[in-house]
Amino acid sequence: MILIITFFIICLNVKTQIYAKYTISHNFDIANIELDRTKPTIQIIKEETTNIQNNKYANNKNEIILIAEIKERNIEKEAIDKSKITVKVENKTINPNIEIKKVEENKNTGKYQIKITNIQENGKLKIEFKEGTVTDKAKWKSAYYSYEPEITIKNTETDITQIKTWINTLKKEEKI
Repeated sequence: MILIITFFIICLNVKTQIYAKYTISHNFDIANIELDRTKPTIQIIKEETTNIQNNKYANNKNEIILIAEIKERNIEKEAIDKSKITVKVENKTINPNIEIKKVEENKNTGKYQIKITNIQENGKLKIEFKEGTVTDKAKWKSAYYSYEPEITIKNTETDITQIKTWINTLKKEEKI
């Protein structure tokens, strides 16, 4: 009996070591982030008028149609802010009708038709796109862009037409 008690006391005084193994796992979510560091750009790539006799001239009855190419991947839904387009004739700011319609969209570019009508002045045409005419989703704004088409606005009749009209008027009044 003494042997059992001695064995029991020895077992209590012996240090025991306990080993534990812990496994810690971490989940890492990896994200691809693309930073938009480019401003949208505007460029007119085509111009035409509805004047079938000479497309280098237009009057207040003709339409001037420009095709604008916008280079940017993250264009907002309404890409062109037409309130930031200024139309000038001989450096005089005018207020014609402007309509904008999307005609094509690719991954990095969009093409828009800009239709200008009801120009009442005479002279060389100039279109200015102010800074911020195009804003992308990252709020980058396009730079100022100026375009001078090869179109002259001529709302006055030619001298010959005026003379013919004057002669016809005099004939009707029986003064000739």
